[in-house]
Amino acid sequence: MTARSKSYVHSNRFSVLNIEDVCDQSAIKKSVIPTSVQTVRVTAAPKRRKRERKTLDIEVVLKTVDTGRGLQAKALIDSGATGLFVDKSVVAANGWNTRPLSRAIPIRNVDGSENVTGPITSEIDLMIFFGDHQERGTFYVTTLASHSIILGHDWLVHHNPEIDWRTGQVHMRRCPKACRKKKDS
Repeated sequence: MTARSKSYVHSNRFSVLNIEDVCDQSAIKKSVIPTSVQTVRVTAAPKRRKRERKTLDIEVVLKTVDTGRGLQAKALIDSGATGLFVDKSVVAANGWNTRPLSRAIPIRNVDGSENVTGPITSEIDLMIFFGDHQERGTFYVTTLASHSIILGHDWLVHHNPEIDWRTGQVHMRRCPKACRKKKDS
């Protein structure tokens, strides 16, 4: 270590070098950089591609089984979720009746940790309508971040929808016979 060198303690472990210790200051002062290196060509930044969709959402209509009250909402199709979910705020805002679960269900994040919103303690039966498809489902009531409804992996396996991932179109042509088609009125 030379007399000019100093020890630094810094919160950023990558900024511990002193410029005087790494290069010859006289070379910088004399500007001994070749002309070809001094010339910098500025070019336009490459055009970014149109932002691609990272989620698959569908417009659905939900109606309660007990009162028939409903709403139109955007549902997220999420193969990482395990069931059907509806947001607590949607249930409360619409005055829907829920049933308490006999045992609370803990919510786990992707990393396995428990979710800060707490366990699921209630459920609700809803009719879900999508295109000419309709079915009855039991939805767990919980706090959802970005969507009112989540249709999870179990729903995907049960219905086996045809999904065009490029266009985002979803067709329900392979549903089990238990799913009813809406009758034309």
